[in-house]
Amino acid sequence: DMDTDTVMAGFLLHFASVNGYMPRLDTCVNCGKQADDPRLFDMENGGVLCNDCSTSFTVAAPLRPGQKQWMENVLRVGIDKYPAAEQDPPTELLKKYISLRIERNIRY
Repeated sequence: DMDTDTVMAGFLLHFASVNGYMPRLDTCVNCGKQADDPRLFDMENGGVLCNDCSTSFTVAAPLRPGQKQWMENVLRVGIDKYPAAEQDPPTELLKKYISLRIERNIRY
């Protein structure tokens, strides 16, 4: 069984993907450089920031280790096939990101 945060994060991520808001996860949204271990997610530009660019942005949310990989894996294989033990969904980050895109607060 999955907890509600995990299900909500998976839903929001897929919602973003099918509605044209899929987050950019492979390269920095600022400079285009490979972002292997990003620590911030730029809410306005919709993607990760490399560590070099992360110091110059204020509208960014923290990204915990493994959350970028969680999003990549859920998009690739689906939430139901991703091992529960490896789940650290960025639920709050995705709620804020989608809320900004659709200009509505998401409550659950």
